[in-house]
Order: sequence, then structure tokens, then C-alpha cells
Amino acid sequence: ESWQNLQNKINAVVEGLDITQQSRVDAFAKDIEDAIAALRYVLANYDEVTKAKGEIPSDLSLYTDETVAKLNEVLNGIDYTLDITKQATVDTYPPAIREAIKNLKYKPADYTAVDAAKEKVPTDSSLYTEESWQELQDKLNAVQTGLDITHQAEVDKFASDIEDALENLEYVGANYDDVRKAIQEANDTMDEKLHTAASRAAVRTAINLVDYTLDITKQATVDGYAAAIRKAVSELEYNPADYSAVNTAKGKVPKDSSIYTAESWQNLQDKLAAVKENLDIRYQAQVNGYAADIEQAITDLKYLPADYTKLRQAVDDAEAEIKTGYYTKESVSSLESLIASINWELDIRDQKKVDLYEQSVRAGIEALKLLPADYTAVDNAITAAKAEIDKGWYTDESVAKLQEAIDSVVTGYTKNRQSEVDEFAQNIVKATNDLVKKLANYTELQKILDLLDNSSSEIYNNTYKNFDEVMALIASYRENTVKNNMNLTVDKQSTVDEMTATLQGYIDSLEPETAKEVFEAKEGSTTVIKDGYIYGLSTGMTKSAFQSKFITYENVELKYSGNSGRFLGPGTTVKVISSITGEEIASYIIIIYGDVDGNGLINTSDLTIVSKAVKNKIVLSVPAKKAARLVSRTSLTVSDYTALKKVVKNEASVNQVTGKIKR
Repeated sequence: ESWQNLQNKINAVVEGLDITQQSRVDAFAKDIEDAIAALRYVLANYDEVTKAKGEIPSDLSLYTDETVAKLNEVLNGIDYTLDITKQATVDTYPPAIREAIKNLKYKPADYTAVDAAKEKVPTDSSLYTEESWQELQDKLNAVQTGLDITHQAEVDKFASDIEDALENLEYVGANYDDVRKAIQEANDTMDEKLHTAASRAAVRTAINLVDYTLDITKQATVDGYAAAIRKAVSELEYNPADYSAVNTAKGKVPKDSSIYTAESWQNLQDKLAAVKENLDIRYQAQVNGYAADIEQAITDLKYLPADYTKLRQAVDDAEAEIKTGYYTKESVSSLESLIASINWELDIRDQKKVDLYEQSVRAGIEALKLLPADYTAVDNAITAAKAEIDKGWYTDESVAKLQEAIDSVVTGYTKNRQSEVDEFAQNIVKATNDLVKKLANYTELQKILDLLDNSSSEIYNNTYKNFDEVMALIASYRENTVKNNMNLTVDKQSTVDEMTATLQGYIDSLEPETAKEVFEAKEGSTTVIKDGYIYGLSTGMTKSAFQSKFITYENVELKYSGNSGRFLGPGTTVKVISSITGEEIASYIIIIYGDVDGNGLINTSDLTIVSKAVKNKIVLSVPAKKAARLVSRTSLTVSDYTALKKVVKNEASVNQVTGKIKR
């Protein structure tokens, strides 16, 4: 309609009008514009929506509430007012409807009846026949679970089939296995030789009462049959055992027990007491054992032994005598043979024979022959004693006592008096051991000791090189050896002699002190004796002053030469001659620095000589050169002259030890 109106307005336009018709033309334009503005869209096409809705199942009650709700949600969401411009939106409705229809789910079938039928199924299949039980299992296994409501009829059929199978279950027959087992046990147990006829008949009665037609529901009754049979079997009564052999054995028991040993008789009584009466035939072997034990105990009865008391005492006495060793071999052998022939196993029936043994042993003891006593120890003791006496070491008194012991020996004793003979030997040995030795001879040793202890003896009046060393050895030896051995007996004379020789050896080892030549600088002086020269002296020194103040000498003679006056100076030679050997020991030249002319003084004369020497007008001797060199040490120079000049003028002095000028 709106579109047609627009077409009409367009068709109403008159073409070719001139400008005078401009208003009319403008009106055409306005009409068209108004018609366009008045255009109205047509409604969208809902045909597919209608078609999709037509696909919705007529009975939604078969479906789950949740899926039906989803479908209704889609339907309720459809907007039926949309125009053609919203056709795309409308086109989404049919797929949504169909998707919701597709997602509709049937409700599950109702299995309540099936579950109720299953609840009725018995738990113990063993009560029913295999066929009827299998039929029930087949029906149970035929049930398909998870079917929906569209299959409700099938589900109901499952329930009815199970109910029918339950109705058709058939009980199995009762289990007679234990009954049969009990019957077999009864047949195996019953023995007419062992059991009484009455008790065996009771078992047969219990077996005959069994009803074999009962089903499983009567199993307790069937089990009762088995129990009744076993009870009857348990009550079977045994025939009594045969005690005839026991009674026969008892009839053999001796009447008089006094002739048997208590042990063997008690054994028989124990066997008799061990018999248990009234045992049944099951214990026949035990009963037979009683009879055998009694028979054996009778056989084992032992007669009392003969009384060997007196015989044993006689044998003990005989063995004691033999053990003493007092008797001859022949008489002992005869007695031992008699003892060896004794039969110690005789019983009371042979008591007379035992008594005869005792009499024979006593006679054998009386027949023993004594041996002579053994004097070997006595002879040995006497021999040893005489050997000691012959040494001559012992005092007369102790020797007399020993001789007395020897003289007290009595000969001819027999073996039974051996102890007395042994006492003779012991007395001699004791007297020998008690011999008192004489003291050793200390005369020579004492002389040496007296010499050492006398401070005025010759030992102490001489000087020796090793005196202290030797005296220390002597003191040690006296302390450690001599002191502990001053009471030795004569048999130790060698020790005394050894001590004497040792001390004498020490004394002999003393070496007399030899004379020693001494020539050296006097202690505390400035004297220097070196390399054949003597320095550190003083001017104006005489021989006596030199010997008393500057040197120490012993066992030597000093010879002087080369000095020009009463004083000693450079050029003076001192020869040292041994007073012991007469040989020259050494030779020294005296040097006094500054004293060039050798007169022992330092003055202008020395200065004049040095001046000439410096000018090479004269040649100085070696000692003079040494004395002149106060400055230089290699050759004489003007410096030496100048230094000497100062000394002469008392402007300086000379250190006679070093030769240096002192200001």
C-alpha cells in the first residue's frame, strides 16, 4: 500500500512543463518525498518458525522437565513483531527451536517393580535346584537397565518374569553326605572282636532310622541322623582285656623276699603295682606288657651278696702292709696272688667261701717277710759330711757336732724302721749344713785399707797426675764392694784376695806428677809474647824487673844476649832453657817501641838514629825497625820520625802493646 502510493506519486509527474509550472513541478517532488517518507516495511517471514514449531512432539510429558523447560525458553523468546529488516533475527528462531527439540530427553522408565522383584531373590542358591535357580538367573540377567519411559512395557515385563521365576524355584534335596560319612565311619569302627553286641546293635538302629526323602529345608533333621549315628558309635562298648597272662606271672612271685636285694625286690613290687585292672581289649598289649614286666622282674631278682666286710678289712690291711714297701718281693707277690684270686661276686649262698678268703688273707699277712732298711741316704750323708770336714773350712766345735751325728748311726735295722734310719741321715745332713765356716784371711787387705786411711802415708806425700781419678775409683770400690764383703768366710778367700788385688792395682795406677816448663806473660801484666817477640814492656826495664813484673816462668833458665846496657831493649834476645832437660825451649826478641838503639830508653839518641835511617844513611836491624815504626807498619817514614820526636819531647807517649802514639 505505501509502496503503491509512492508509485502513484511518481507516475503522476508530468514531464516537459515550463518554468511557469515550476510550482507544480515542486509539488511533484514534494509528493514523492512525502510518499517515500510514508513507506512502511512489511512483516518478516515467520513461515519457518511456524514449521519448526509444528515439529514439537505433541506429548511433552514424556520428556524431562529440564529439557522441556529449555524448549519453552526458546519459544518464549520469539518476537513476532519484527519486520522484514529483522528477517535475519527471525531466521535464528527455527534452528533454536529444532536444537531444543533435538535435545529433548525422555524420562527414564520406572524400574520400581523390577527392584521389588529383585529384593525377593534368595541369598542362598544352594537351597534350590540348579535348573530353577538358573531360570531365575536368566530372568535377572535379561533385565536391561537404563531404558526410558518409551520402554516402560518392557521394564514391567522384566519385573513379571522375575516374579514368575521366583514362584517356580524348587528346593534341592537335603545333603546326606555327612550321614553317609557317619555310616561309613560306623562300619569302619565297629568290630565284633572289640565291641559288645548290644552296643553294635544300637549303631545299626541309628542307621536304620534315616529318612532319605527330605529336602534341604529339613537339613537339620538329616544332620541329626548323622549326629545320632556318631553318638551311637561313640557309645560303643569294648570287650574286656584278657588278664590270664598277668595272673600266671603273679603266681610265680617268690614268697620269701629276704634273700633278694632290696632293689631287685622293689623292682618286682613296682611292676606288680603298675598293673591297671579292668582295662578293655584296646589295651590288651598294655596288659600283656604287665605280664612280661612281672616275668622279667622275677627273672631279674638278685640274691643278696655275701658279707664281705671282714674280707674287705683283711684285704685293706694286706694292701696297707704291701704299700709300706717293707716286705720282700716274693712274700708280697704271694699275698697279691691270693687277693687277686678272690671272687667278689658271690652271693649269700656262698658266705662260707667268703669267710675262708678272709682267713687266707690274714695268714698271708702273717707270712710277709721284712726287707732290710735302706741306708743309702745315710751313706751319702756321711760321705758328703766327711768331704766337708776334709776341706778344713769349719770350726772345731761344728765339726765335733757333725762327727757326733755320724757316730750315732745304728746299722742293721729292717724296712719297718726306715724312718729311724732316715732320721740318722737327716741328722747328719743337718749337722753338715750347720757347719760353721772360719773367717777368710783379711791381713793383706787390711794393710792396704790402713794405708789408704792414713793421711800421712806415702800416697798422700807425693803428687800424681791422676790422683783424684784413682782415689774416686778406690772410694767407689770400697763403698760398693769392700764394705759389703768384710765378713766373708774362708771359702770366699778368693773374693778377699780379689779385693786386695783390685785396691793394690788402683794404687799402682797412680802416675807421679812430671815437671812442667812454664814461660808465659804474667797474669795482670801488659806483656804480649807473640811470633818470637815480646811486647808490652816498659822503658828502663832491668832483667829482674822483667822476670818479676812481666813474665812467669818455672823449671826454665833464662839467658839474655844482645842488650847494650843494664836495661833490656830491642835487640835483646831471651832464650828459654829447660831446667829439666837442659834443652832450649824457645827464643824471643824484646821490642820496646821508640827505643831504636836498644838501650832500654827513649831519647834523642833514638831520634838521631831514626833521622839517619829515614834519610837512608844507615840500615836498621829488624828489631830496631819494629821499634822505630810508630806510625807506618811497612817501612820507616818521616811520620815515624815526627812521632818519635814528640815522644822524646814528652808531647806524646807510646802504647807499648800496640806501638801506637798516645797524646
